[in-house]
Amino acid sequence: MSKKRRKFIPVPVNLIFDKDLSIEVVRTKRRKTASIKVIDGSVQAIVPDQLSDAGVEALIQKRIPWIRRKLREQSQAVTPNPKEYVSGENFTYLWTQLSFEDSSGD
Repeated sequence: MSKKRRKFIPVPVNLIFDKDLSIEVVRTKRRKTASIKVIDGSVQAIVPDQLSDAGVEALIQKRIPWIRRKLREQSQAVTPNPKEYVSGENFTYLWTQLSFEDSSGD
């Protein structure tokens, strides 16, 4: 008789530390260490299931200066403009000089 493994789906919980700082906490059984990610202005803390609520809060409190710095860096980052190709423009592809010709009919 084989045991059927149940898939564990982590459920995120949002913690609000300040009026401007909300952190999504994801607890998982597979994780042995905690990590904090700052991606596109959102903060996610992935922590082991065994870590207490006080431990999670202490970890985040310790890392708040780093989190704020990363959020500030991401908000100040300049996004590059997408390349606009103009008919007749030259560009290099696989070490070969090519000329772009617009065939859209505009």
